[in-house]
Amino acid sequence: MHHLSIDLETYSSVPIAKAGAQKYISSPDFEILLFAYSVDGAPVEIIDLARGERLPPWLVQAITSPEYIKHAYNAPFEWGCLSKFLGTLPPDQWRCTMFHGLYCGYTAGLDATGKALGLAEDKRKLNTGKALIRYFCVPCAPTKANGGRTRNLPQHDTDKWELFKEYCRQDVVTEMEIERRLSAFPVPDFVQKQWETDLIINARGVAVDMDLVSGALYLGNVTRQNLTQEAMKISKLDNPNSVAQLTQWLQEAMGEELADLRKDTVARLLGKEDNSPQVQRMLEIRQELGKTSTKKYDAIEAAVCPDGRVRGLLQFYGANRTGRWAGRLVQVQNLPRTYTEPLPLARELVEHRKLDALRLIYGSVPDTLSQLIRTAFVAPEGHVLIDADFSAIEARVISWLAGEQWRLEVFRTHGKIYEASASQMFGVPIELIKKGIEYGDTSDGRFDITIGKLSDLWNFSEIAENTDSKDNEVDASVVPSDAQIQSELAHVNYHNIQINGNDVMLTDSKAKLDLGGIAKGFIADKMKTYLQSKKITSGIINLGGNVLTVGEKSDGSDYTVGIQKPFDESGEPICTVKVKDKSVVTSGIYERYYRVDGKLYHHILDTTTGYPVKNNLYSVTIISDSSCDGDALSTTCFALGIDKAKELINSLSGVEAIFVTDDYSIITTSDEYSVSTE
Repeated sequence: MHHLSIDLETYSSVPIAKAGAQKYISSPDFEILLFAYSVDGAPVEIIDLARGERLPPWLVQAITSPEYIKHAYNAPFEWGCLSKFLGTLPPDQWRCTMFHGLYCGYTAGLDATGKALGLAEDKRKLNTGKALIRYFCVPCAPTKANGGRTRNLPQHDTDKWELFKEYCRQDVVTEMEIERRLSAFPVPDFVQKQWETDLIINARGVAVDMDLVSGALYLGNVTRQNLTQEAMKISKLDNPNSVAQLTQWLQEAMGEELADLRKDTVARLLGKEDNSPQVQRMLEIRQELGKTSTKKYDAIEAAVCPDGRVRGLLQFYGANRTGRWAGRLVQVQNLPRTYTEPLPLARELVEHRKLDALRLIYGSVPDTLSQLIRTAFVAPEGHVLIDADFSAIEARVISWLAGEQWRLEVFRTHGKIYEASASQMFGVPIELIKKGIEYGDTSDGRFDITIGKLSDLWNFSEIAENTDSKDNEVDASVVPSDAQIQSELAHVNYHNIQINGNDVMLTDSKAKLDLGGIAKGFIADKMKTYLQSKKITSGIINLGGNVLTVGEKSDGSDYTVGIQKPFDESGEPICTVKVKDKSVVTSGIYERYYRVDGKLYHHILDTTTGYPVKNNLYSVTIISDSSCDGDALSTTCFALGIDKAKELINSLSGVEAIFVTDDYSIITTSDEYSVSTE
């Protein structure tokens, strides 16, 4: 058996990030520019296809022969490119080094994986690649300087082209070295078979109803235009979609200052009885415009191939912490649910662009369009598409495999496996609930462990995890309606918890406990107690956002704990703090969040409004003796804001806080602990 390592450089006028690899490859102007390869670890050779060189017959035969195992980093791309010209290649002859790295716990990316493995410089990916790819692999803007051309060819800069060839050659070197390093930890055969099946599924894709998509885009655009024109007529504003312009108009018309025009603010203003008809209608338009996003329809339109199918919607092992598939392009794992009835009529009206009829029968056009997104994906005649959502599927499967009946019972009932695990580990569930009630009192209800259903409604963890957008941008349909929020908010009240001995009861049957705000800290404290019982006097317990130090370092010095810089992907802390025998807990809006049209929604919810807390904070860090206290206080202080939080911290003994504001300023409650930004 021989091994053929491959890397390709290609050109297409289709933007791959927006449209996906399959549509990129299917473009009529797609071509392979460079073909770099190595057989059985021999020095890398390169074939310059862009300048007339051709693949030798033996290499073509090797690509199709079962006697050669083909290796590539992100192999589905190379497989797809070569399949276009050679016919569909057998997937079982291919191995993906990127997937192999993900399986072994490394991140995606040839350069990042090489660095993580500590590859020598001569084995690392060249850092010149991005600029060269922009120059040769995508269309360029016509200018006077470039003679009006729309594409850069090798002859336009021969020096760059030679560097590009070296870059392509080096990618094969890096891929082979990564594969060599990972070979000691092979992918099991059954997982490899899953990857091969995934390759075929993604290549086959799924058909979409483009009549529905086109109709939805048309109706969404017309709705936005009609609402905007109506708003312009009422307000006389040049751009009523401008937050600044509309805020000023409303302030003048209502005679009051407005801090923002968030969804919850608009909903509150709509409830005022003294609004003029013009103000009321402008607020209604603002609310309606917030629901008119057609981004998923836009994504379908961008990704659909000439045969009416979209491909590459799922990334195998895309969630590298769990190994789950991740959504790509249209984000099919995060589609709005469909409640519209009768459904066939709604689809027909959208396909035929019957705006007035749609509004008459179904009410809100944007909401109806949002609910119809799922139906844009169509099955072949005689078949159906089935969608399912398995909550905490990994934990459920592991519990079943392990035969842990108590865990299975948790899933059969309330489903809060995190809190239940803590209870089983330490046998003190009542203690945790009592602590939650205590902080409900301390925070005047801003920390409330009955927030469970409201948290479920927002669903930050799942939505944020499944987005492939760098900025966690998602469709507006994921944001709960104000009516839904207010409905669940009505059941958030920790006073409804009654404890009798070891029995806990919620007097409100629709309430749900969520101990996530203190459970991690509670576990950390119990771990520290256990370590101390074993005579361990020095160490760090790090549960991600919860750091608890045991004593001091072995040399007698303090521990240095970093506080994450919000939204920074480099891992560099914004500051550090020196502590010993203390807990350091941070809560921040960058932990679980998503954006809709650039507006950020985060997981720290305001128990007075049901919406994410709005203030000028990015994070709050609490230094205390107890990690459980720090857990609750970090959330509480964030909800209170800096001024009220300072008052609370100053009233407590042995507790300090560090605030990071939205301009990255650092504010501390005292100078007791050494905080450094260096």
